[in-house]
Amino acid sequence: MPFTTDVESIFNSPIERTKFILKYWNKFIVVLNVCLELLLWIGTCQGPLLMLTSVLLSDFYLVWKPALFTFLPGSDYKSAYIQAKREVARFFQFHIAFWHKQEILDFDTKIPSQGGALIVYYHAPIPIDYLGLVTRTYLEKGRLIRSVIKYGNIGCQVSERGIQNQIHFWPKINILHENYCILRIGSV
Repeated sequence: MPFTTDVESIFNSPIERTKFILKYWNKFIVVLNVCLELLLWIGTCQGPLLMLTSVLLSDFYLVWKPALFTFLPGSDYKSAYIQAKREVARFFQFHIAFWHKQEILDFDTKIPSQGGALIVYYHAPIPIDYLGLVTRTYLEKGRLIRSVIKYGNIGCQVSERGIQNQIHFWPKINILHENYCILRIGSV
């Protein structure tokens, strides 16, 4: 059969019509699979990327908002920093409520408004759970949570030198001998 551009001649026989449909159907399936794989990749990457991006942007916001507010008359750095910290906590509280549907049962009765408290986990909490607890405690009780990590409970084996390096970057993580003093003065 000679090559023709006439569309009518393609659909003259049922075999040619089936070949034509299958040829374009296969191309459609390939394009659809590529699009679905791309959507799956975007869907699975958006969680960690959104969290990392929001943490970096909140760090930037916590540094620069108070610095910029010090140039305004009648504004001081400390009040601007506290306001920025509350705004970042509200953002993360919304993020956790919207994306992760986190719920803390008996929050009002289990975590006191004043005095010391010790929160014991059966295992180390995942970061998003811990962030939800920290932001809710800060917004509702006005208290910061300090954490203790046993060397073996990090989820991977880290040497003592490695944990010392992590403590250097995470000032809220305290070594065990400091915790008694922190609890004694009434911190959570």
